[in-house]
Amino acid sequence: MRNPFLTVLGERRPGYKYYEIAFSMKNEVGVLNSIIAKLVETQVNILGGLHSVIGEKGEWFTFIEVPESASIEQILEKISDMDVVLNVRYTEMKRADYFDRFLFPLYVYDTRTMILTATMFHALKKATIDVLKSGGEAIIYLQGLLAGSQVYDQFPKELTSIEDKLLYTENLFRAFGWGLAKFCALDPKTKIGTIKIENSLEATEPTEIKCHFTRGYLTGLLRKIFQDDSIKIKEVMCRATGEPHCEYHFL
Repeated sequence: MRNPFLTVLGERRPGYKYYEIAFSMKNEVGVLNSIIAKLVETQVNILGGLHSVIGEKGEWFTFIEVPESASIEQILEKISDMDVVLNVRYTEMKRADYFDRFLFPLYVYDTRTMILTATMFHALKKATIDVLKSGGEAIIYLQGLLAGSQVYDQFPKELTSIEDKLLYTENLFRAFGWGLAKFCALDPKTKIGTIKIENSLEATEPTEIKCHFTRGYLTGLLRKIFQDDSIKIKEVMCRATGEPHCEYHFL
């Protein structure tokens, strides 16, 4: 199973052991609840995880906390004996283990994905601009332009209206951590409308360098959404320079 998001084990307490458990179960009403009830009976503390359904089978990946005196083998044997449970796997989370061990690689839909932190993104951007100056800014814009165009090609096929595609783009920005996007009355032909990005990842560091990647990314998406390769936008406000949010207008 592909991991749609990163699962992380949090703080630990002395006197306990920690495990990640992978349950395969029948896709029936109440099955997950019955497994949880059985775990609670054995003094297992459920810390979090991921549940998903694939066809006729349910998958549950969870971190658990158990007293050091408890036997994980005995606990899971009781679960395995349940008619609704198809398979149980587990791994102990050692001191340096914080992340999921079963779900690799990360995928969104059918596209392999990696996590790029804000620190990593800004390091890449800074190095490019430090070496290439304005040429680096142009490269970052073009990278965003290509990325936006390619992301559009992966939009769900059932999204056919411009309104749905713009709403999906707003959801995409939020889900991927780029910021809280809002498209306001866009009309590229008359060049009216506003794009606002609250809490933009690209604008989290104070700098005079504006959001070249985001501008390119938005341009690539909008060109595909409106089927107009002439679309250009400019950033008229940027949070990195002290404005309350980033804002883009048509050129």
